[in-house]
Amino acid sequence: MLGRDKTLRETRRRLIGPGLGKPGPSGTHADEIIEGRMSLAYMQGMLFPRAERSPADLGGDEAEDASDEDADDPLSMSNAMLPASMGMSLCIAPGSKVQITVDAAVYEQIEPREDAENPEAAKEKAKAAEAAVPADAPRDEKAAKRRSKADGRWQRRALAPASQAVDASGLETTLVLEDHATLEVLARTLPSGDVLLTTSLSNVHEAKNARSSEDTLYQVSIRAEPLEGQILKYPAARYVPPTDEERELRVIYGEQRPYAVGHGVATDWKLENDKCEWVCTEALPTAHVWRPVFDNLSIARDGELVSFDDDELFKIAPLANGDLSGPELIERLTGLVDFYEEWIASQAAIPVDSELEADASRMIGRCERSAERMKEGIRILQSDESIARCFMLANRAMLMSMSHAGRATGRGREDGMQGPFALGKAETGPIDYFDNPAQWRPFQLAFFLLVLPSLAGAELPDRDLVDVIWFSTGGGKTEAYLFVSAFELFRRRILDGKAGGGTGVINRYTYRFLTADQFQRTAGVICAMEMIRRELTASGDPSVGEEEFSIGLFVGGEVSPNSFAGSHDGAMSRTQELLDSSQPRDANPYPIESCPSCGTLLVPEEKKTKPDGSPDEAYYGFIATANSFTTRCPEEDCAFHGGLPVYFIDEQLLRAPPSFLLGTIDKFAMIPWKENGGVLLGLGTKWSSPSLVIQDELHLISGPLGTLAGIYEAAFETLMASGGKPPKVIASTATIRNASVQCRRIYGRPSMVFPSPGLRAEDSFFSKLDTGNKERSRLYAGVMAQGLRSTVAASWTMATLLQSSYELVEAGELTANEADSYWTLVAYHNSKRELGRIVNATRDEIPTRMKVYASDEEVERPSNFQVLELKAHAETPVPRARQLLARRHRPEQPAIDVVPCTNIISVGVDIDRLGMMMVNGQPKLSAEYIQATSRVGRGAVPGLVLAAYSPSKPRDRSHYESFRDYHERFYSFVEPTSVTPGALPAIERGLHAALVTVVRHGTRLRKNAAARQFDPAEHAIAAIIERLEQRLLRAYDGPREAEERDRISTKLTEKVMEWAGWASAVEGLQYTFASNQQRPHLLVRYGNKKIDGAGWHTLQSMRHVDKEIILEDMALAQANNS
Repeated sequence: MLGRDKTLRETRRRLIGPGLGKPGPSGTHADEIIEGRMSLAYMQGMLFPRAERSPADLGGDEAEDASDEDADDPLSMSNAMLPASMGMSLCIAPGSKVQITVDAAVYEQIEPREDAENPEAAKEKAKAAEAAVPADAPRDEKAAKRRSKADGRWQRRALAPASQAVDASGLETTLVLEDHATLEVLARTLPSGDVLLTTSLSNVHEAKNARSSEDTLYQVSIRAEPLEGQILKYPAARYVPPTDEERELRVIYGEQRPYAVGHGVATDWKLENDKCEWVCTEALPTAHVWRPVFDNLSIARDGELVSFDDDELFKIAPLANGDLSGPELIERLTGLVDFYEEWIASQAAIPVDSELEADASRMIGRCERSAERMKEGIRILQSDESIARCFMLANRAMLMSMSHAGRATGRGREDGMQGPFALGKAETGPIDYFDNPAQWRPFQLAFFLLVLPSLAGAELPDRDLVDVIWFSTGGGKTEAYLFVSAFELFRRRILDGKAGGGTGVINRYTYRFLTADQFQRTAGVICAMEMIRRELTASGDPSVGEEEFSIGLFVGGEVSPNSFAGSHDGAMSRTQELLDSSQPRDANPYPIESCPSCGTLLVPEEKKTKPDGSPDEAYYGFIATANSFTTRCPEEDCAFHGGLPVYFIDEQLLRAPPSFLLGTIDKFAMIPWKENGGVLLGLGTKWSSPSLVIQDELHLISGPLGTLAGIYEAAFETLMASGGKPPKVIASTATIRNASVQCRRIYGRPSMVFPSPGLRAEDSFFSKLDTGNKERSRLYAGVMAQGLRSTVAASWTMATLLQSSYELVEAGELTANEADSYWTLVAYHNSKRELGRIVNATRDEIPTRMKVYASDEEVERPSNFQVLELKAHAETPVPRARQLLARRHRPEQPAIDVVPCTNIISVGVDIDRLGMMMVNGQPKLSAEYIQATSRVGRGAVPGLVLAAYSPSKPRDRSHYESFRDYHERFYSFVEPTSVTPGALPAIERGLHAALVTVVRHGTRLRKNAAARQFDPAEHAIAAIIERLEQRLLRAYDGPREAEERDRISTKLTEKVMEWAGWASAVEGLQYTFASNQQRPHLLVRYGNKKIDGAGWHTLQSMRHVDKEIILEDMALAQANNS
């Protein structure tokens, strides 16, 4: 049995039972004995007496259980009725008959319950019990022992199961389970002749004044299996969806339907040879989400599965050293595309509903177009030797970076040491890169061929197309676009000469945690490219240029300083604080922790000093002065001891734009504010503009952020396209809906998803679901507590997971890898409020409950948890947080116990050892749920995700009741993204910034004082405003979008006239405020007053758009009242 399944088994016995108590007279838990309050033993799978209410100490109130930021139309839990009935619905074929079987147990008190029969005696017994506990015992121990003595002992007794044969006539209310419950089955005949059966099981007892544990039914279940005929898939509404995308989803997932739906409970079923053998209710539902297989291409040919027979094609080493090149390379790449086209042809044989045939044909057509684009890429490689060379160099850079990454982490070291390494411990000797067996996943090589014509073709076909990599989390999207990026940077240098320097690639993210994380990964590729450049230059080959390949990080000041000196947040001050710190690694203020080439730490674990007591800077990789900042590897034998080509100070980036610029999307809102901000877009430099723009995690560019990003993006593209050639745009995501509209709104361009999906969800040629392979799947389970506050329920759930994994580790029932993966529990929360409650619970409620769950006192998990919070503005620096998460568990050095987190975990936190997660409440978006839960089970150990639902939230209840169906096709439930840059509020907040951006950086009016020289009649100014308008209008090119186009044009004209009026009427107008000059300025910070009525309140970040609306209203109100 897999360790994951053992953990879930232990969780089931603790949350539902039987198994929490001690074995009874039979020696098993079938008649287990539980001490203490029976009402606090189990938390689900129960039916309570009718009209029983949630106890005040556990039910809480609505205000605490459901805040306005994390609730979904919450139901009040104050005095909430506890469930007295449950059921399920299923569908049977005409003439069928099923056997309905119900099971349950009761717990009977085997010692008198004195609090009910003799309250005064109960009080005296409770006092005596408390007096028997040592005075210095913890409060929770006193309470637990007092309850144990006062409430007595309870023994489980299984009730006699009841079975009833049911057909299309249903079943009238019948007493079952030794008259403890009633069973009723309602039958409805559908127009198709099929029969819908709804079963209902109800507790017959009435609630008493005291909590009626003896009248509560435990471990309740309903099961139905066919006696005659068959159980059918649950019927779906028959309608044709209105949009192309919805109909295509119907094609892909149309065959997947549940066999039962729950009412107050989840359901499960078993299939054998495509027939349903039984359905049942399930208090702890589970569902496998099968992992995709990326490396095995196969097609059905003549009834047999045939695999692609040229796996050697994907080995990177032959592509990197030229062993595989020329005609042989072309022939083998052509073989790959031919195999893909054969798969495409096979899709036409898949049957679909007649009303969806046109949609299926359109889907196949997109696959055919992908194949044609790949063939065009092959033709370019064949016909252009320079392009073929760039392809080879890009492969070499990627291979070298993979080798360096392995060395930096300690992979394959004989001494077993893991990186990053202290100074002097890293291996720095030569590497035989071409001995590395690394391979491309087929889709990565195919994607390169697909986009190559739009980067290097003579006519640049599809340059205007946004290519969206749509691949599951962990599939290799990052490596795919880094490969393309490396090629494009080499191409610029080799084909464009000196003009190919400067910033060539811009890659943007949404979260600073993710951006800093990707910075280290991307830096490895850039360092490898720089090593290649140095090697070529040293050998007399100047084709790649004299300018170094470099990477820059463009983010907020919380991740990296904005300046060298001048403030307490400058690089000089931060570096001095780092040198003075007694624990410098924990105090590292910079977004890089170790050398990407050798893995040497850039900051030591402990403070290093010289004999005179001053800091020993030889151990530190950061050197700061008033006018410069250098990042270097402290290891003298490393190729980058003299300096790493990584930059993250704004002053550095604006002084020497990096080859690869990586930043948060909101940081780019600063470009109109900075006089020299245009250099990052190639303006005012000797270099051409960036030719490749990458947007990772495209699904996050939605809502207010995406709406404003669409307006700013129009300005940036207008500037980058000034030379006549707009940049190529690549996006990536694992979860996307409505991508075509989203890309149109943000980029003003059409889009195409790759790999284009086939007609079945389990097979897109480049990835196939490994259906049935449970050892590679991610297992999801769901719990919905009855009568508990969501915080209490989450605490109990976490306690059982932590205690269960601990006991299994102590008993030696887990492998070393399983023990490592399941030791750390990631606890995901939908809001900071929920996060804060659980962080507090790790100090009290969770350890207390773990004592209850411990099999005996000898195996109680230590309660001094190592807790690492992951959230925005967390205290632990990003690189350090990653290192702590990646640290393997060892008995002598335990790993992190609990990782409470918010949605920051959902993107870019790629830690293979993480294997277990608790999700506290269903996230509002399925995309968020998929992304977050995909962070566990990424390595060799399969993941376990336990979703804890709140009964007070209707949306949570719905997901719980349809648990298996939802998880088996949850990609189909991903919500469409919404981006509306043409909406009036967005225009009012961002259009003027776009106008200022293009005028300031696209004309002569760059200096701060030049704002007063604005003249819309000047040719250059009028021309760039016209280009901006046309670019904005491309976001709304539909026949029903005239209103948005008119609004954009009208408002842009208004902004132009406002600026022109201020330029002529307001003396001394500047772009931005200067601290030594109280002059009117065009860009006004929110909260500041305008001077002489001039200027616009303007964003400096797009991060807190919703909160800044409030500030805007306050500012406007103050202006109106002054």
